[in-house]
Amino acid sequence: MTNPLDIFEIVQRVGCFIQIHKKREDHRYWHFDFRPKDLISCMQVNKIWRQALTPPLWRVYDEEEMAKLRVPATLLQANSQYFWYLDIGTPWPADTLRPTQLRQLAIRGQVLKTNLDLLHSNRLLSSLVLKLYDGTYYSEIQEALDSVTWLKTLQFHCGETLDPDHLAAFIFNNLGLKELLVSHIRGFERIVTSKPLIHLTSLHLNTQMDDNPGLVLLIRFCPNLEEIWFHGYDTCPFEAIATNIRECCPKASSIRCLDTFAVNFGEEVISEDELVTLIKSSHRLTHFEMPIFDLTAKVCLAFLQPHWASLTMLRLYIYGTDGLYTLSNAGKILCVCFNLKKVVLANECHDWQPLHCFGLLEVPWACKNLEAFTLRGVQYIPQPEEGCVVWDFVQAFEKDPGDFSDLVPMVLDANANVIRPANATDLACTTEYLSEAGDFVEYMPARTLSKHGWVVHEKLRKPEELALSSSNANTLVREIIKRTILLPKIRKVTINQYLYCKAGSPELRQSRTFGLQED
Repeated sequence: MTNPLDIFEIVQRVGCFIQIHKKREDHRYWHFDFRPKDLISCMQVNKIWRQALTPPLWRVYDEEEMAKLRVPATLLQANSQYFWYLDIGTPWPADTLRPTQLRQLAIRGQVLKTNLDLLHSNRLLSSLVLKLYDGTYYSEIQEALDSVTWLKTLQFHCGETLDPDHLAAFIFNNLGLKELLVSHIRGFERIVTSKPLIHLTSLHLNTQMDDNPGLVLLIRFCPNLEEIWFHGYDTCPFEAIATNIRECCPKASSIRCLDTFAVNFGEEVISEDELVTLIKSSHRLTHFEMPIFDLTAKVCLAFLQPHWASLTMLRLYIYGTDGLYTLSNAGKILCVCFNLKKVVLANECHDWQPLHCFGLLEVPWACKNLEAFTLRGVQYIPQPEEGCVVWDFVQAFEKDPGDFSDLVPMVLDANANVIRPANATDLACTTEYLSEAGDFVEYMPARTLSKHGWVVHEKLRKPEELALSSSNANTLVREIIKRTILLPKIRKVTINQYLYCKAGSPELRQSRTFGLQED
C-alpha cells in the first residue's frame, strides 16, 4: 500500500499550509519577510516532496524582498515558470524571466519596456500594478497595453507626463475591470466612449480631483459601483462627485477619504452643505470616512434619516473645537444606528475638553453590533479644566467609589510590554516618570476590566502627547469603559493612546508583536 505521504497531491496540499511569508516584527505590519526555511526542509524529504513543493516556494517573487538572498539569474530563469505574483522594479534581460502563469504583475514602466512578453504570454493575468514614475515611458508601452483586455484589477501609479486619452482608452478596453486605482496623474479631462464599466465595484482616485475632471466623469460610467475612495481636500469637487453617485451609482454604499491626516490645520475641509449632499448621494450608506470641521445637527440628521439602519462603519476626523456640540450629535448617531460595527471619532487638534466629551454619553447607545470604538483627541494641555481644581488636574487617575474603589496604580512595564500594578519601588519614584522598568503612572479601571475579561495595552505613542491626567478625563474613561464593554460584540476600545482589548481577541495578540493599526 502506498504511503499517503508519498502521494504527490497530498504533499501539495501539505505545502499550502506551510507559511513562508511572515509579518515583520518591527511594527511594519504592512510588510512581510520571506522565510522559506521550513518549506525548504520539507523539500529535502525525497524527490516527490521536492517536486510537489517547488512551485509554492516560487509562487511569489518580490524583487526587493529577494534581493538580500542574491538569487542567481540562472536559478530565477529555471523557476520563473512557477511565478504567480511578480513584483519587479529593475530592468532584467528580456530572456531572464519566463513566467506563463502570472496572476498579478507589479512592474515599473522601464522594466515593462524590455519585458513586454510578460503581458503577452500570461493569459491568466488578472491584476496589473503599473508604476510609471517617469511618464516618458508610457508612450513606449502604449502599443503593448492595447493588447491587454482581460484585466480584473488595475492600479496605475504614474507621473504627470502621459497621454490621458490613451489611459482612458486602456481602462475602457478592459470592460471586465472590478477594481481600479488611479494615482498621481494630471490632465485626465475627458472620456470619449459610451461603454460602461458594468463590473467595476471599487474605485480609488488617489490624485487631485480638480486637475482631473475626467475622473469625476468616470463615476458616471460605473453603474454597479459599491465603494469609492478620494482625497477630501478643499479643492475637491464634492458636489459633482455626489451628483454623479446619486444619479448613476445606485449600489454605492461606501464613501471614504484617502489620507485623512493630510489635511493641514490651515486648510479648509468639506463644507457642511457639501457634506450633507455627499452623505445623501448614497441610497444605502454603510461605510463613511471623511475629515470634517464639526458634526453639526444638520449633518447628524443626514446620517439618521436615510441611513439609520444601514450604517455599519463611521470614521470622522474632526478639525473643529466644539467637542460638546459634536460629541452630543455623535451620541445620537450611536443611539439610533443600531447596526454600527466600527466608530472612530478623532479630533486632530486635540482640543476636546474631557468635560465636554460627556455629551457622547447623554443618551443610551443602541448599537448592539459594535465591535470597535475609538475616541481620540481628548485635551491634554496642562491647564485646569472647568470645574476642576488644579490639584485634581495634575493628579494621576484617582480612585472612584463603588465598582472602582479597589483600584491600584498601574504602570507600563517596558520589558514585558504589559501594564501591571505598581509596586513600592515604582511608587517611590516621581509621579510622572518611573525608573527604567516603567513609564507614566495612571490609575486604570482595572477591576471593571478584569471582571469582564478585558485587559489594557498602551498604544505606541508618546504618553506626554495623549495623556489623560485630569479628574474629568479619569471619569470619562471609566464611563465609556462601563458603557462599551457590556456590549455583546465589542472587542476593542481606544481612548487617546490607551487600547482596551477583550482577552483572547486578535487585536490583543497583534498588539503584543506587531504594533497596532486603527480600525
